[in-house]
Amino acid sequence: MRLNIQSDLIQFIARESLSDLKRVIAISFFVGLTNMGLIALINNAAADVSEGESVTLQFFMFAIMLTTFLLMTNIANRENIKSTQNLIYKFKMRIMREVFQSDISKVDDIGRAEILQILARDTQTVSQSLTILVAACQSLATLAFLTLYMATISLTAFFIILISSVLIFTAGISALRNVTDELEKVWKRESALNEMFSDFLNGFKEIKMHSDRAYDISREMVDDARETTDVKAQVLILVANFFNYLQVLLYVVVGLMIFVVPIISTDFSKSVMQAATTSLFLTASLTGIIQSIPNLSQSNAAARALTQLEKKLLSSSDEHKNNAREVFGDIESIRIENI
Repeated sequence: MRLNIQSDLIQFIARESLSDLKRVIAISFFVGLTNMGLIALINNAAADVSEGESVTLQFFMFAIMLTTFLLMTNIANRENIKSTQNLIYKFKMRIMREVFQSDISKVDDIGRAEILQILARDTQTVSQSLTILVAACQSLATLAFLTLYMATISLTAFFIILISSVLIFTAGISALRNVTDELEKVWKRESALNEMFSDFLNGFKEIKMHSDRAYDISREMVDDARETTDVKAQVLILVANFFNYLQVLLYVVVGLMIFVVPIISTDFSKSVMQAATTSLFLTASLTGIIQSIPNLSQSNAAARALTQLEKKLLSSSDEHKNNAREVFGDIESIRIENI
């Protein structure tokens, strides 16, 4: 099965372990459906209480659904964490094998400091990202189911929520791609800077013996470090500002629900409490999605770096095999003569 998804993180997880991705999708579907059931149950119970009816049955149904939700999510979280650590372990071992099989010159071309940095930083980032990805998928599933449930309360509110959610989701995906590209550039600059630090430490004795050379190298490192810091700060400021814009958009959606929908829909006042309760959980789901964007952007860039590193090492391995074949040819037999 081949997944054509424009996300380096999701593609990385799907390539390394498709079963983990399927489990994330399944548990997200379950969480979204359960949240919709809980909200519908709360709204029905509130309506019964306002009419003076008993809600004993709803209470036991609520307790059963909540307990099932807690048990299922705990089991899924345990399996997700175990499988993620195993996934990263297997990837590291495969990279070590590829490094061992690669030509020394190719490893030097990639950069030993870059390889170590990617294995240390990016594998850790991807390892920690699955929890964030699961939370984002669960928020997305909850948003989808609650939006459908909102259609049973008010069609006007449903269309407002639907359009707003599509706008936020589209803007979030676009920002995720742009920030991933920018972070990739920043991390390449950091890799080059770390390579320079590594060379500096490897030749520390020689540099200490030549003060003029030490001054030139130190000045170059300081300038590159300052420039890299400024570029990284600009990228993070862009992410923070975009996050604020999406938060403002959330308040706009809430304002539309409170001030605009009652004017457009004359029947909205009859179900305003149900719509308000549902809107609060919808806003919480949208907030969860928005808050995951910065972390997923970094995880996306980390997954791309891991994939590119493996491609570079695999290409070097293939080139090494091809060069050996060109030199030695296809050896069918060996004969020893005149001994």
